[in-house]
Amino acid sequence: MPWESDSIASVAPSRSPCTKRNAGVLEAKMKLRLQQDQDAVAIGAITSPQHQRPSKKKARHNQKLPRIEQISIEDSKDRPHSFENQRVAAMDAADLPSPTRSLIQKHVLHVKETHQQDLARLPPIAGAYKKRNAAHSLFPQAYQRGELPIMVESKTGGKTIRWTQDIKTLDYSKYFPLFLEGIKEPAYPYHFLAREGAFQLLRFGRDYPERVLDCLSRIITALRSILETRDSKHLRDALFVLQELAQIPGIGPALVPFYRQLLPVISMFKGKRRNLGDTMDFKQNSLKDVSEMVRETLELLERTGGPDAFVNIKYMVPTYEGVRQGGG
Repeated sequence: MPWESDSIASVAPSRSPCTKRNAGVLEAKMKLRLQQDQDAVAIGAITSPQHQRPSKKKARHNQKLPRIEQISIEDSKDRPHSFENQRVAAMDAADLPSPTRSLIQKHVLHVKETHQQDLARLPPIAGAYKKRNAAHSLFPQAYQRGELPIMVESKTGGKTIRWTQDIKTLDYSKYFPLFLEGIKEPAYPYHFLAREGAFQLLRFGRDYPERVLDCLSRIITALRSILETRDSKHLRDALFVLQELAQIPGIGPALVPFYRQLLPVISMFKGKRRNLGDTMDFKQNSLKDVSEMVRETLELLERTGGPDAFVNIKYMVPTYEGVRQGGG
């Protein structure tokens, strides 16, 4: 109807965002229209700036979280308290079994039991180089009873022994083997007295070879008992005594029949050297290597043993090459 078109004014909202300026112009137009025609009806509503829909840019800005600097300590106190530490402490105090831990423990126990069973099936360790406890000698008893003509004497360079009786008047066949047996005694002063007394009697025997020859069988028995200890300290003393005996006139060839009693243990330590790697050997001046002393002893026995010495040494020590072939 024509009157309807004249009386109705349709106002469509603008697509562009409504601002204060656009709202004022539209309101003025509406007032002018109503003054001209009071029967006119306005379709639509004029939105005020308070009720305007916020733009996307402004909405995004309002959704931003406050910065950390803006959060005060009082606001952080109002937050709910975390019980994580209390929970961990309570779980540790409960000592509940962990499935993974129990599986690992079972596996470890199984491996240990299997390893022990495998070791039990193996043959026992031979212990060829293991130190052995030698039988006690008669030297401590003789010293305690006062049967030995010696006493400890202190000097500037250290302790030594002093004979209470002239060595020339001693029963050499009795005391020399007795002092040799006492070398394997570990307790003090027995080892010190026996070692010093045996070396002094040995030096005295150089001038009296017949006395050494009379008790040679007992000397070999004492040396064998020292070698059976498998102790490197005692082995050095026994090898030193054997070298001194071989240098006494007439004793070298007499030692050949006793090679089978002495060389089996000596040959075991022929290749046993101290492996120090690249470290410094601070004992090279005061303490010789056992294998080096074994080589020197075998070469000395060959030189002083006569024509049959090399054959007998080679029979007991197959790796021995001799003085001439070995370059000794």
